[in-house]
Amino acid sequence: PTTQTEKLKWLRRHDRESGDLYGMLPLIKGMPVALTDHVDRNPTVNLLRGRIGYIHSWVAASGEDSKPVNGRRKLKKLPRIVFVKFPGAEWQIPGVDETGLYPIVPRKSAWFLDKGRKSPMLKITRRQLPLAPAFAVTAHAAQGQTLCAAIVDLQIGRGSSPLSSYVAIT
Repeated sequence: PTTQTEKLKWLRRHDRESGDLYGMLPLIKGMPVALTDHVDRNPTVNLLRGRIGYIHSWVAASGEDSKPVNGRRKLKKLPRIVFVKFPGAEWQIPGVDETGLYPIVPRKSAWFLDKGRKSPMLKITRRQLPLAPAFAVTAHAAQGQTLCAAIVDLQIGRGSSPLSSYVAIT
């Protein structure tokens, strides 16, 4: 009787506890997303973990029968492909009309629920897109990136240092 509640608990687990894949991922055209894994290491494409792009479109799974309600659609199945636009990219994928548009496909990742045991046995697998919402990034995640604009919070709170603020503003 508590299956639905238990399922929601699993979907809300932190991605670090779930094979680095989100349980639920909103898909909104134009939404900034960060790659959570290396997608294409080709030096001309260079789509590595942390790279920011924007959701362009997606291809629904076969048999997807969800209907829009108040302008929103809650997909019942994971999309087959999500196209992400990477601004400033000069490469073009064969078969894709637009420059900087890359097809991201779902991935499987596994982890052990009892990873602290000597012989872990409770293996769990999740299938999800290797994307995360990217409305904000930490100073360390932004290192090395060229940003056209940034808002930096220089508040030095518990657990941070002046060095962290220096990293943020540089």
